[in-house]
Amino acid sequence: APYLDLWPNNAAENSNPYSQFKLAQNQRLPVIYVGANDGMLHAFNALNGEEIFSYIPSKVFNKLNQLTSPSYQHRF
Repeated sequence: APYLDLWPNNAAENSNPYSQFKLAQNQRLPVIYVGANDGMLHAFNALNGEEIFSYIPSKVFNKLNQLTSPSYQHRF
């Protein structure tokens, strides 16, 4: 993206220019994050599609067993 590398008027952001941040992130694994209808946040390796992890918020965890109920109705 065409972000400014240095901001005008000696902005605090100039202590770490965008070009340095971009270079530091260059070798990160590309990941796709998906919020699913099961209450989980899933992370997938964008190169091969393998799931890296899924995260279950603590507020959802105690309700996961209800997902397998034949009478389950979605709760927002």
